[in-house]
Amino acid sequence: MYGITKKENLDDLATCFYGADEFVFDLVKSFQMLTSRTLAGLINGATLLLETVLYIPSDLINCYKSVEDAKALEQWATIFIKPKELTATIEFNLKHHFPAISLELAKAKKLYA
Repeated sequence: MYGITKKENLDDLATCFYGADEFVFDLVKSFQMLTSRTLAGLINGATLLLETVLYIPSDLINCYKSVEDAKALEQWATIFIKPKELTATIEFNLKHHFPAISLELAKAKKLYA
């Protein structure tokens, strides 16, 4: 999250999102195994589904802790709703932080070249 907002202390939000893709993958995979209608598929699918469901409480605890982080991210993102303010902010930042931006771009070009 730091790369997006340039703000620290969004660790709970990052933790909430971490592993969400794996959770969805496990649900889909277990459903595919269960619908295969084979003995191995039924056993493996039920096992994977049970393991996935057992992790829900710990995953939800992480997301419950991230409510304040989500509010901070929402507050940061509100500027995108007002294009005129966004344009003014970008212009201001470019004018006042051009040397730092140029250095970061040069570093990135060197790193990814």
